[in-house]
Amino acid sequence: MTRDLDEALRITGGSRELADELYEQFIDELPAQMAQIEALCAEGADGPLREILHQVKGGASVCAVKPFVEALDNLHEDVRTRAGADQVRDSLAVLRRRAGELLAP
Repeated sequence: MTRDLDEALRITGGSRELADELYEQFIDELPAQMAQIEALCAEGADGPLREILHQVKGGASVCAVKPFVEALDNLHEDVRTRAGADQVRDSLAVLRRRAGELLAP
């Protein structure tokens, strides 16, 4: 999965340097954020989980990594609506896969 560079450039006012800088920062922080999401899911800490999902979505949106944003949205909605454990687990698995695609060399 790659970012939508045209969208990232639109968001950053056409600055490729800024778009690349924000993307690099997002990718650098993603492993720790995913670990936090995993831990909060395991704990069932809905409030803090919704907060971190919202934070990560902000960075992902600025970087225009749409499939990852969609996976974040799905997990957030499952947590918000108190979907069953199976649904949350499935949504988390999709988010993990999307994160792996972003972090793959």
